[in-house]
Amino acid sequence: MQTLVNRVFWAVTLSVLLAIGCKEKSQEPSEWMMGSTRVKIHKRGTGRKPTMNDVVLLKYYFYAPDSELVVNTYQAWDSAVEHRYSLPPYLGAIEQIIPELRAGDSVSVWLAADSLKKYQGDYPHRNGKPDSMFAGKYYHYALKIAAVKTEIERQTEILTKIEQEKVRQDSLIRKSGVFIATWARDPRTVKDPSGMYYAIDEPGSGDLAAPGDSVVIGYAGSFLSGDFFDVSDQPQGFIYGKKPLIPGWEIAFRKFLRKGTQARMILPSHLGFGHKGHQGMPPFVVLVFRMQVVDIIKAKDLPKYRKSK
Repeated sequence: MQTLVNRVFWAVTLSVLLAIGCKEKSQEPSEWMMGSTRVKIHKRGTGRKPTMNDVVLLKYYFYAPDSELVVNTYQAWDSAVEHRYSLPPYLGAIEQIIPELRAGDSVSVWLAADSLKKYQGDYPHRNGKPDSMFAGKYYHYALKIAAVKTEIERQTEILTKIEQEKVRQDSLIRKSGVFIATWARDPRTVKDPSGMYYAIDEPGSGDLAAPGDSVVIGYAGSFLSGDFFDVSDQPQGFIYGKKPLIPGWEIAFRKFLRKGTQARMILPSHLGFGHKGHQGMPPFVVLVFRMQVVDIIKAKDLPKYRKSK
C-alpha cells in the first residue's frame, strides 16, 4: 500500500513540475516584432544571453529581397563571426535583436528593406536592380548564436590558438623539405625580423611607393603545397595606402618592392590572413607569393599620366 502511495505521489509531483516547465516555456515567445522587423525562433538554445561587453559568435546566411544569397558564413573556414555590442541604428536592427537571444538559438530575422535604406541611404546589395524590387520587401537572416563569451574568454581563446598555431607554422616551414631548403641555399634569401622569407630575383629602381601613388603589379599566390589560390591574369593596379594590404605586403612595399622588382616571399600566417582566414582562405596558413612591380606612378604625376592615356 505504501509503495502505491509513493508511486502516486511521485507521478503527481512530476506532472506538476512538467506543467510548470511547459507554462514557463510557453511564456517565452517563439515569434515577435521589433518595429517592422520580424523574429522567429526555430530552436531554443540552452546557453546564456549576452550581457554588455560580451562577444557573440554568429553563423548566418543573409539573403537579399530577391532571394539572392549575399553572405554564407557556414562556408568559411572560420565560420563563427564576432559580434560586439553596439547601439542599434534603428528599431528592429540586428544589433537590437541579438541581445534578446542566447547561445544555441537558431532564428530567422526579416529586416525591412525600407528601414535599411532609410539608415544607409540606399538599398544594400541592390547591384543596379530597380528600387521596385526592394521597396516594401525584406532582407532575411538565417542566424545561429554559436557561443557567447566574455571579452577575457574570447581574447584568451584567440591568443592560445595563435600561440599554438605559430608553433605549428614554424614547424611546417622548417619541415617543408626541398621547397624551403632551396630558398635557404639561395644567397639572395633574406629572413626578415617579421618572420617573412624573401628573395629578390630582379632588383628594381626608383623610389618605394608612398601613400597616394598608383602601383601596378603582377603576382601569383600559392600554398606551401604548390597549389595556387590566386594568380593575376594581367597586371593589377591600385592606389597604395587607400586600402589596407595584408601585413606581409605592407612590409614588402616599405622595404624592397620598387618599380621593376621581381621577388618571392614566404609569409607566415600572422603576415597573411591570420587566425580568421579570408573569403574561403583557411586560417593559420603560410602563403607564398611571386611578385613583379610593373610600375609605380607617383601621386603628383597621375593627372599627367591619365591625360597621356
